[in-house]
Amino acid sequence: MRKLYPSLILLLFLGTVKAQSIYYQSFIGASFPAGWVPSDGRVLLSSAVSSSGYISSPTSPEASGGNNVRFDHCTPTSTTVSLTESGVVNTTGLSNIRVGFGLRNSPSWDRPVLFEWSSDGAIWNTIDTDVSSYAPGGSAWGSTYFDLPSGADNVVNLRFRFSFTTSTNMNCTAPPNFRIDDFIVGTNASLPVELTTISAYAVREKAHLSWSTASETDNSHFNIERSPNGHEFTEIGRIAGAGTVREKREYTFVDENPLPGANYYRLRQVDLDGRFSFSPVRRVVIGTAASPLSLFPSPAGEYVQVQWAKTSDTDSNWEIFDTAGRRVSSGVFPAESTEVPVFVGDLQQGAYFLRIVSGQQTWTQAFVKQ
Repeated sequence: MRKLYPSLILLLFLGTVKAQSIYYQSFIGASFPAGWVPSDGRVLLSSAVSSSGYISSPTSPEASGGNNVRFDHCTPTSTTVSLTESGVVNTTGLSNIRVGFGLRNSPSWDRPVLFEWSSDGAIWNTIDTDVSSYAPGGSAWGSTYFDLPSGADNVVNLRFRFSFTTSTNMNCTAPPNFRIDDFIVGTNASLPVELTTISAYAVREKAHLSWSTASETDNSHFNIERSPNGHEFTEIGRIAGAGTVREKREYTFVDENPLPGANYYRLRQVDLDGRFSFSPVRRVVIGTAASPLSLFPSPAGEYVQVQWAKTSDTDSNWEIFDTAGRRVSSGVFPAESTEVPVFVGDLQQGAYFLRIVSGQQTWTQAFVKQ
């Protein structure tokens, strides 16, 4: 099992991966390059924090420094900020498409950044619901890549889109920001995507992790690692892998004694020969700092289970919004209830946000419909 999907790029493996570059953009100019369209002035080119210290994918050069794309989180609230790329990536006659880029968060960044691809500009497919979660944090730059499904093969105009929804009413003088640089698309000649889902959620003061693989090759085991800050990780468990299989496998792990407050989890997948790669990081909040709202599973099929830790004498309203801020479903969370299944079978695939309104307070949680 060579790579988890998606996986942080490890320099150790670069010599073992065979790939071909299709498109590379370093954003070195003073204006957005052809094909890149920001939604408004909250997406801009900036050189204030030059990229450094990474390789953005197996086929790209090291970080280019200089300008990078900056996404600012500032007023107006409840609006979608996006950057769309189209008209510059042609995968005709090619398969096993891979996309990668460098990335960085400012310390106060807290918005999920949706990353999508499209073959026609009408139907958008989720690559990841929050690519900002792969940034190292602080002032450091990191890098990530994703292996795309077969629908991205042989496409004349393969499109990509980054987007997030604002929630903080502040000016744009020095707001929290998310950055990308050295965007590259190529073909991956390594093994197909294996890790198809990974999710984590709190249930009764315990952290539940679940993940699935589409196939495995020489997979020895998964180390489950936890961190209090998203940077320093410690192994807390181990699950045996399936070796070499070509069918879907499901895995679960329960952290019986999570830390109070925020817990960050990742998987270290280890091959039989000792090589390893990391999964994306997932965050779970436990205890008094936790939101009373939790959803599972994610990705969801026909239903998403809504757990609500705040019982009330009166009914509460729930609403589901898509990433463009459109309400697509709504209903009532009955008084005194703590858990309700919500039907989402009629929603299209993609990322959504479920919001509960109780009195003067609101809570929002993201989930993915598969």
